[in-house]
Amino acid sequence: MEYKKFANDYVLRLDPGEEIIASIAQFAQETGVELASVQAIGACNQVEYGLYNLETQEYHLNTKEEDLELVSLIGNINTMDGKHYSHFHATFADQAGHVWGGHLNRAIISATGEFMIHAIQANVDREKNPDTGINEFQFED
Repeated sequence: MEYKKFANDYVLRLDPGEEIIASIAQFAQETGVELASVQAIGACNQVEYGLYNLETQEYHLNTKEEDLELVSLIGNINTMDGKHYSHFHATFADQAGHVWGGHLNRAIISATGEFMIHAIQANVDREKNPDTGINEFQFED
Protein backbone atom coordinates (compact mmCIF):
# COMPACT_ATOMS: atom_id res chain seq x y z
CA MET A 1 0.00 0.00 0.00
CA GLU A 2 1.18 3.46 -0.87
CA TYR A 3 -0.64 6.76 -0.53
CA LYS A 4 -0.12 10.46 -0.92
CA LYS A 5 -2.03 13.36 0.63
CA PHE A 6 -3.27 16.42 -1.28
CA ALA A 7 -5.05 18.90 1.06
CA ASN A 8 -7.99 16.81 2.45
CA ASP A 9 -7.71 14.14 -0.23
CA TYR A 10 -5.63 11.01 -0.52
CA VAL A 11 -4.68 8.89 -3.50
CA LEU A 12 -3.99 5.31 -2.41
CA ARG A 13 -2.70 2.31 -4.33
CA LEU A 14 -3.11 -1.29 -3.21
CA ASP A 15 -0.86 -3.99 -4.63
CA PRO A 16 -1.36 -7.70 -5.42
CA GLY A 17 -2.28 -9.79 -2.39
CA GLU A 18 -3.54 -6.88 -0.29
CA GLU A 19 -7.05 -7.13 1.15
CA ILE A 20 -9.14 -3.99 0.69
CA ILE A 21 -10.95 -3.67 4.03
CA ALA A 22 -7.86 -4.49 6.14
CA SER A 23 -5.75 -2.10 4.08
CA ILE A 24 -8.25 0.74 4.48
CA ALA A 25 -8.29 0.10 8.24
CA GLN A 26 -4.48 0.31 8.28
CA PHE A 27 -4.61 3.50 6.18
CA ALA A 28 -7.13 5.11 8.56
CA GLN A 29 -5.03 4.18 11.58
CA GLU A 30 -1.80 5.50 10.03
CA THR A 31 -3.32 8.79 8.87
CA GLY A 32 -5.81 9.40 11.69
CA VAL A 33 -8.67 9.72 9.19
CA GLU A 34 -11.95 9.20 11.10
CA LEU A 35 -14.45 10.26 8.41
CA ALA A 36 -14.05 10.03 4.63
CA SER A 37 -15.74 9.10 1.40
CA VAL A 38 -14.02 6.44 -0.69
CA GLN A 39 -14.22 5.44 -4.34
CA ALA A 40 -12.06 2.94 -6.20
CA ILE A 41 -11.43 0.80 -9.27
CA GLY A 42 -8.98 -2.04 -9.86
CA ALA A 43 -8.66 -5.79 -10.21
CA CYS A 44 -9.35 -8.59 -7.72
CA ASN A 45 -9.18 -12.38 -7.75
CA GLN A 46 -10.91 -13.29 -4.49
CA VAL A 47 -14.07 -11.49 -3.41
CA GLU A 48 -16.85 -11.93 -0.88
CA TYR A 49 -19.89 -9.71 -1.16
CA GLY A 50 -23.52 -9.94 -0.19
CA LEU A 51 -26.94 -8.61 0.50
CA TYR A 52 -28.29 -7.89 3.97
CA ASN A 53 -31.48 -9.77 4.85
CA LEU A 54 -33.45 -7.44 7.10
CA GLU A 55 -35.71 -10.23 8.38
CA THR A 56 -32.88 -12.52 9.56
CA GLN A 57 -30.44 -9.64 10.17
CA GLU A 58 -27.71 -11.59 8.36
CA TYR A 59 -25.77 -11.19 5.14
CA HIS A 60 -26.34 -13.62 2.30
CA LEU A 61 -22.76 -13.95 1.05
CA ASN A 62 -21.44 -14.76 -2.40
CA THR A 63 -17.82 -15.63 -3.13
CA LYS A 64 -15.85 -15.63 -6.35
CA GLU A 65 -12.28 -16.78 -6.90
CA GLU A 66 -11.38 -15.75 -10.44
CA ASP A 67 -9.93 -12.75 -12.24
CA LEU A 68 -12.41 -9.91 -11.82
CA GLU A 69 -12.44 -6.24 -12.67
CA LEU A 70 -13.35 -4.04 -9.71
CA VAL A 71 -15.75 -1.91 -11.75
CA SER A 72 -16.66 0.36 -8.86
CA LEU A 73 -16.25 0.61 -5.12
CA ILE A 74 -17.98 3.32 -3.15
CA GLY A 75 -18.31 3.79 0.57
CA ASN A 76 -17.03 5.50 3.66
CA ILE A 77 -14.61 5.43 6.53
CA ASN A 78 -15.87 6.35 9.98
CA THR A 79 -15.89 4.96 13.51
CA MET A 80 -18.01 2.72 15.72
CA ASP A 81 -17.51 2.75 19.48
CA GLY A 82 -14.50 4.98 18.85
CA LYS A 83 -12.77 2.38 16.63
CA HIS A 84 -12.19 2.37 12.86
CA TYR A 85 -15.16 1.22 10.79
CA SER A 86 -15.69 1.20 7.04
CA HIS A 87 -18.68 0.40 4.84
CA PHE A 88 -18.26 -0.39 1.15
CA HIS A 89 -20.40 -1.54 -1.75
CA ALA A 90 -18.67 -2.90 -4.84
CA THR A 91 -19.38 -4.22 -8.31
CA PHE A 92 -17.21 -6.76 -10.11
CA ALA A 93 -17.16 -7.96 -13.73
CA ASP A 94 -15.77 -11.16 -15.24
CA GLN A 95 -14.18 -11.69 -18.66
CA ALA A 96 -17.59 -12.31 -20.26
CA GLY A 97 -18.94 -9.02 -18.89
CA HIS A 98 -21.17 -10.52 -16.20
CA VAL A 99 -21.47 -8.11 -13.29
CA TRP A 100 -22.11 -8.86 -9.61
CA GLY A 101 -22.14 -6.64 -6.59
CA GLY A 102 -23.32 -5.79 -3.13
CA HIS A 103 -21.98 -5.08 0.32
CA LEU A 104 -18.24 -5.81 0.33
CA ASN A 105 -17.04 -8.24 2.99
CA ARG A 106 -13.61 -9.11 1.57
CA ALA A 107 -11.58 -8.57 -1.61
CA ILE A 108 -8.00 -9.42 -2.53
CA ILE A 109 -6.23 -7.25 -5.10
CA SER A 110 -4.83 -9.22 -8.05
CA ALA A 111 -3.18 -6.45 -10.10
CA THR A 112 -3.80 -3.02 -8.57
CA GLY A 113 -6.38 -1.02 -6.66
CA GLU A 114 -6.74 2.73 -7.21
CA PHE A 115 -8.50 4.59 -4.41
CA MET A 116 -9.56 8.20 -4.09
CA ILE A 117 -10.28 9.14 -0.48
CA HIS A 118 -11.80 12.46 0.55
CA ALA A 119 -11.18 13.08 4.26
CA ILE A 120 -13.71 15.16 6.19
CA GLN A 121 -12.39 16.94 9.28
CA ALA A 122 -15.05 15.54 11.61
CA ASN A 123 -16.21 12.33 13.27
CA VAL A 124 -19.47 10.43 12.87
CA ASP A 125 -19.72 7.32 15.02
CA ARG A 126 -22.03 4.36 14.38
CA GLU A 127 -24.40 2.48 16.65
CA LYS A 128 -26.27 -0.77 16.04
CA ASN A 129 -29.99 -0.28 15.48
CA PRO A 130 -31.68 -3.04 17.52
CA ASP A 131 -34.67 -3.17 15.15
CA THR A 132 -32.71 -3.66 11.92
CA GLY A 133 -29.34 -4.92 13.16
CA ILE A 134 -27.65 -2.32 10.95
CA ASN A 135 -24.77 -0.19 12.21
CA GLU A 136 -26.14 3.30 11.55
CA PHE A 137 -24.63 6.80 11.62
CA GLN A 138 -25.21 8.58 14.90
CA PHE A 139 -25.20 12.36 15.09
CA GLU A 140 -24.50 14.19 18.33
CA ASP A 141 -26.10 17.59 18.95
